[in-house]
Amino acid sequence: MSPATPHRASTRRRVRRVLIVATLAAIALAATLVVAFELWAARDSEPARSTGRLVAKIDACPSCERGHGYGRFVVEEARRAGLRLPLAAALVHEESNYRNVFGKNRYGERTNPVLGGPVTEARYRQMRRALARGYGRQGVGPTQLTSVELQDEADALGGAWVPRHNIRVGYRYLSDLIDRHGETKGLLVYNGDLPDYASRLQATARSWEDYLAGKSSRPFSARERRLRALWGWIWD
Repeated sequence: MSPATPHRASTRRRVRRVLIVATLAAIALAATLVVAFELWAARDSEPARSTGRLVAKIDACPSCERGHGYGRFVVEEARRAGLRLPLAAALVHEESNYRNVFGKNRYGERTNPVLGGPVTEARYRQMRRALARGYGRQGVGPTQLTSVELQDEADALGGAWVPRHNIRVGYRYLSDLIDRHGETKGLLVYNGDLPDYASRLQATARSWEDYLAGKSSRPFSARERRLRALWGWIWD
């Protein structure tokens, strides 16, 4: 075999350099892809971890109905409606204390015979039949849907007596009111029976904000704040 000519040797050196550069580039690209995937996976899992933590906090609320299990509904439906979570959590706290119950409203000349107690499909349909016969309205479920229109919206989803559907419609309604009127007036429209409803709910939302952030051991409703103030006065 004849010795390699200088031209062939130069060509082989160039090929080797190209192969080395290509190999290093491939290694760098692979490392970049690994890092990018890890960052993407971390970003993708963070909302899930955050959601799980918030759900657990709401479900463990010491001042709410024990074992209510509405945490996931509150977190997911608040995001769906675009409501800030402390306000969404406070709404269910103030309206029903995280219970699926009827209100005790005495609207109209004839009070609806379905007054308080648990919401079931049978009792809900009984309430609606009474309403059709001229009896007064009644609040329903975790967000206390009171108007026929809102109850019908929840029924279209599967039933106003179903907590998730009830919460979805209540949150959507409140979000629409806030978009139209601002938060304070929107809250007053949501529950027009109580002139101080907006300030009460906003105070409860601040309590929930501290609780969800780990700054306090429990959120306090307006009723609990009154009791604490009374107890402090008696103690003093």
